[in-house]
Amino acid sequence: VKIIISSGINAEYGDSQNLPFEKKNVKRIRALLELYSNIIKNQLMDVVPKTVMSFMVYSFKEDLHKELIKRLADKQKIGDLMKEDVFIEEKREKATRMLEALEKADAVTCLLD
Repeated sequence: VKIIISSGINAEYGDSQNLPFEKKNVKRIRALLELYSNIIKNQLMDVVPKTVMSFMVYSFKEDLHKELIKRLADKQKIGDLMKEDVFIEEKREKATRMLEALEKADAVTCLLD
């Protein structure tokens, strides 16, 4: 975005002594407007990709959520999803046997007292 300010100043509306001052003011205003337009341009360059990306991520998230819910709703797969991992099952059974052995040992030690 390029902002163009005419540097032509009509001498009819001011005296000729203010002409250099007015030219300096025009240059200052032009410089400030160019800085402002560069700031806005940079902000747009930052915001537009982020906005597009957020819409894409949100859309993907919604589609993924729908697909996961759809797959979870399949009753045949619920049993597979709820099935305990073999490693965890073995570990749980081992812990149960250890607990039973410790309870028996505790009962024996209570009889000896």
